[in-house]
Amino acid sequence: MLGGDNKLNVSSINISETLKYKIFNDLQFVTNLGYNTSFANRDIQQNSIDWYTYAGGETPSRVNPTQPASYFQESNAKTDFYSATAMFQYSKVLKSNHNIGATLGTQYERKEYDFTSGRVQDINSSLPVLSGSGIQTTGKEKYHEAIGAYFGRVTYDYKAKYLFDANARYDGSSKFLPVNRWNLFYGISAGWRISSEGFAQKLNIFDELKLRASYGLVGNQSGISRYDGQQLYNSAAGTGAFIGAGRLSFVTTNGTMVSYDRTWQRIHKYNLALD
Repeated sequence: MLGGDNKLNVSSINISETLKYKIFNDLQFVTNLGYNTSFANRDIQQNSIDWYTYAGGETPSRVNPTQPASYFQESNAKTDFYSATAMFQYSKVLKSNHNIGATLGTQYERKEYDFTSGRVQDINSSLPVLSGSGIQTTGKEKYHEAIGAYFGRVTYDYKAKYLFDANARYDGSSKFLPVNRWNLFYGISAGWRISSEGFAQKLNIFDELKLRASYGLVGNQSGISRYDGQQLYNSAAGTGAFIGAGRLSFVTTNGTMVSYDRTWQRIHKYNLALD
């Protein structure tokens, strides 16, 4: 505690529940609900420190940081994360050889963050609280972001030998303006398990041999700021020029360019393989 202290306390709660309900023998409803919350508190205290030489003496050779530069800072951060998924799942076997599957559902995720901080200088080192006679500053940061999706998938195989899969997603992100928020992505794949064919089994060379091909159009939003299409401002309280007995508060832009037409990155993926 001589030079100060830095204490961090973190607490969190995680809840996740999955519910299944069989509507018919071939159809079921599945939903998953999740919630995570975490809270962090940090107290930082920087005291004035007297430095002495090896020669001794009662007078310090220097003081760093000085008493006016000593400070106490307290910050609190809370993060909440919500998730929900709901889907219908269908599976059917026809004539013992044809396996059909289908999924239709929706998904939603949301994150909320709230941060506050306070700092005061020229403190009394014996009082670990926001109390001092020097400059006082406060800070605030708050945001939320969310993604949503509607998705579907169809699968088919014949004797687990000839395989087919098609899927589609309609994704939306809060990072983009409403006019650019949603986009459609999809994929298709097919496979042939050659090792299940009679001629391949007669060769007795491969335990498993499969030829597969796929094409997909996927979306990407990484690297995009949370409020890409909105002009944001930074507010600084009590840190501007001295006017009278105090400092001015001021507002500045966040220094980034606003984009009104940015949307999902669309990535084409091709695959051909022999496993």
